Amino acid sequence: MPTIHGRKQIVWRCVNRIEYGTKFCSSSPSIPEEELHRAILKAVQDLAANFTDEVATQINGILHNIQTGESTKPNLQEQLEQTQQEFDRLLEMSLDFDEDTPFLDDRLKKLNNKIKSLKKAIEDSNARQEKVSQPEMLLSAKDLQIQEYDDALTARIIEKITVRARNEIEIRFIGGYKKTMRLA
Repeated sequence: MPTIHGRKQIVWRCVNRIEYGTKFCSSSPSIPEEELHRAILKAVQDLAANFTDEVATQINGILHNIQTGESTKPNLQEQLEQTQQEFDRLLEMSLDFDEDTPFLDDRLKKLNNKIKSLKKAIEDSNARQEKVSQPEMLLSAKDLQIQEYDDALTARIIEKITVRARNEIEIRFIGGYKKTMRLA
């Protein structure tokens, strides 16, 4: 935390500059946190003012997928089916042998544990989906009409912030909405 005129000030810097030095990030300015927060607040307020149905659909669609884990559910289901097929195939194979088959038994045990784990993950995904299907979990223009910087909201709706210059940043919201902001 650098000191300016004897008082401490929180600043944001490029992580490469911090970890590897200016050789790897020579042109990255330090941005005072207060300035960054003011710019983000203004960008969120501008987003609220331009919260069209199209923007709402994009942002809420992404939030819904993140919260419900919807994008991973088909993949989990596919993994479960493949694992179940392999388990059934190996089980049939093991029944054909008269003697003990430690290798197959071990493999069957591992596959059975994987099946249980995948079923649990799908169950958890279903539970999250039920919980988040409530409309109050999605954002409206009113939710964005904030009067002071909000860390939780920022983490929820901002995908990336790019520093263009010492006094200019670009804020990319989830859903693709971008806003270039001047720092004061």
